[in-house]
Amino acid sequence: MPTYTFKVHRTGNLAVPCSVPWQLEGAGANPIPGSAFLGGVLPSGIANFAADAVLAQPSFELLAGTRPALSQTGRLILRAPVGCKIDPAADRHALTLKGQDVPVSDDLYEPIRLADLPPSRRTDVTTLGTRTGAAGENFVLTQDVSGATLNLGGPGKLGQEIVFRGDTDSSAATGLRTLTNCTINIVGDFCGLARLVLRNCRIQINNRSCFVTRCELTNFTATKTSDDMLDVDAGEKSARFSCHKCDLSNRLGPNKGAIFSKTEALEMVFAYNLVDKHEKHGFSGSSFLVYYGSSEDTTNIKSLFNVHHNLFVDCDMNDLVEIKASDMDWHDNTTERCGNSGLRIRHGRRNKLRRNLFLEAGSTALITVRTGPHEITENQARTGSGAAGAGNIILYAGKLHWDYEVWKDQRVPGAENNWQATGQCLVLGNDMPVINGRESCGTNQCFHEYLATDNNVGPNSGPSRNRSVKLEYDQGTKRTAVSGYDIDTPLTRMVRGAVGLRAP
Repeated sequence: MPTYTFKVHRTGNLAVPCSVPWQLEGAGANPIPGSAFLGGVLPSGIANFAADAVLAQPSFELLAGTRPALSQTGRLILRAPVGCKIDPAADRHALTLKGQDVPVSDDLYEPIRLADLPPSRRTDVTTLGTRTGAAGENFVLTQDVSGATLNLGGPGKLGQEIVFRGDTDSSAATGLRTLTNCTINIVGDFCGLARLVLRNCRIQINNRSCFVTRCELTNFTATKTSDDMLDVDAGEKSARFSCHKCDLSNRLGPNKGAIFSKTEALEMVFAYNLVDKHEKHGFSGSSFLVYYGSSEDTTNIKSLFNVHHNLFVDCDMNDLVEIKASDMDWHDNTTERCGNSGLRIRHGRRNKLRRNLFLEAGSTALITVRTGPHEITENQARTGSGAAGAGNIILYAGKLHWDYEVWKDQRVPGAENNWQATGQCLVLGNDMPVINGRESCGTNQCFHEYLATDNNVGPNSGPSRNRSVKLEYDQGTKRTAVSGYDIDTPLTRMVRGAVGLRAP
C-alpha cells in the first residue's frame, strides 16, 4: 500500500524527551475522506522524540487503488504536546491526494463526473447570460436554451477550471442539453464548455487556456458573421486553446466549412475529435476545415498548433488544412472517404505531417508542400481493405525561392505570393508516391524558376524509402536513408469509438 511519511523537527532544549500527537484532517472544498485510509478513518498518531533527537518521521498508509475523481486536500495538525512546546507558525502541514482532474500529460482537460462534483462547486442554471465563476465552479445547465448569449468568465486555474456544462454525463448527443442558435463568448482564463450539443452556435474564445470538450457542434450554417465554428482570438491572449473529444458534424454547403478560419492563436490543440460530413458543395472559393494564418505575412508565427488522433470522415473540401505559419504538427490522424481533401503547407517553416492515414482517398495530391524545411514522414494511403491506396505527395518547384530570408524580399506585399519552391524537406517512410519538383501552375502558366532544392526523399530500398519517387524540377536532391523511419510502421486507424463524445 502507498505509504506517506512526513517530518517533524524540534529545536531548543534537546536533552529531554518529548512527544506531540498528530492528526490528519480534511480541509478545503474537497476534503480528504476517511475512506481513503485503512479502517475508514483519518489517520492519527504520536511523534516521539528521544533525548537529543531532533527529528521524528511518522508515517501512515493509504488504501491502494485508483485515484479519486477530484484532487482532495487536507492538513496534518500537531496538538497537545507532552514535554515540549509547538511553534504556532509550524503546527500544520498541507497534504493533497491528486485526483483524476489533474490534467494528463497532453493537457486534455476531462470534465468531472457529476456524481463526483462536490455541491460547493456546482451551480445549477436554466439560462445563459453572464456567468462569472469562482475557481473550480461548474455551471450546470438543466434545460435546453435557444437564441441566447453566454459570457463565461472568471479566474479559473489549472485543476480548478470554470466549466459551463450540461446536466448529464451521456456519451451520446441525444442525452445532452442543447443550445440552438446561441452565441458563446469565453472570456476568462481556464474556462470552457463540456457535455453540450451546440446547434448552429458560434463560439468566440477570448482568453488563455480555454477549452471545448465532450460536446457536439452541429448544423452550423454560414449565416453568422464569420465562417468559422470556433473563433479564437489571435496571439498570446488566447494561447493554449483546446478542442478535444468533440463531435463536429453536419456542416453542409455552400460554405467554406471552416472550423478555424484564419486563426493565429498560439499552442492550440485539436485532438481526439470526430469530424463528420463537412462539405463544400456549391461554395465558389477555396474551402478548408482548418485555415491557420491569413497571408504570407503570417509565415513567421511559431504556431505550435498540435492536431492529433482525429477522425475525419466524408469531408469533401478543397483541403483539410492550409497552413500559412510555422511549427504545426499534424500527426496520427485518420482521413476517410474525403476525396481529394488533404494537407497543404502553403507558407512557413518546420511544419510536420507525420503518421497520417488516408483511407479511400482521391487519386490526386493528398499532401502538397511549399517552402521548408518541413518533415513529411510515415504517412500512408490505403483502400478500405488495407491495400495500397491512391493519392500522392507533391513537393513543389516555384516562381519564388523557398528560403524565407530570400523569399521575403522577393514577394510583393499583400499579393498572397504562393508560388514558392520547397527546400530542405525530410520526406521519408511514406507509403505514398512522392513527386519532387512539380511545377507550380497559376494564371495559365507554370513556374519552375526555382527548383525544389536539397530535399531528402529517401533511398530506393530499405525502411525509410517512400512507395515511389519521381524527380522533376529539382536540384541537390538527397536519396539518403535515415534510421527511425519505416514505411511499414503500423498506423492506428482512428474509429468512432475512440474519438469524439464516445472517446475513452
